[in-house]
Amino acid sequence: MFEYKVVPCPRKGLKAKGVKGAEAQFAHAMQTAMNEQAAEGWTYLRTDTWPMDERQGLTGKTTTFQTMMVFQRVVPAPEDDTPTAGLIEDQSGGAGGATDVAETPDAPDSQPPAEHERPETKEVSADAEHLSETDAQPDETPDTPPEDAEKPRA
Repeated sequence: MFEYKVVPCPRKGLKAKGVKGAEAQFAHAMQTAMNEQAAEGWTYLRTDTWPMDERQGLTGKTTTFQTMMVFQRVVPAPEDDTPTAGLIEDQSGGAGGATDVAETPDAPDSQPPAEHERPETKEVSADAEHLSETDAQPDETPDTPPEDAEKPRA
């Protein structure tokens, strides 16, 4: 990812020892502006000319063109606080101490198991939580009442 900086181009040449003529002074001014930005880590990208509306008087408006130099630099990626390879204590009782996660073949995956690897779960309603596993089976209403059920008295 990049970030950009736009600065106005110099309008006048810059006098320096050994630089003669308007064109050479202007080139020296451009060179100085580019080198100042480069010292701050910016890379010259291009020069563009853009229109700009300016007020003229109380109610008037005029369009002028501004020449700008565009610089860019790479934005460093944000640092991630999570370690890529942490240490796990050796629980085997050997003299090894700690081992690196990358070296441990039995290190647990951070990925959830695939759909076909997930254990089967049963859904239990809130009313059926107190029932045993055999009671939580789907209702099978018998056609005849159980033999040991009380008969209503008339």
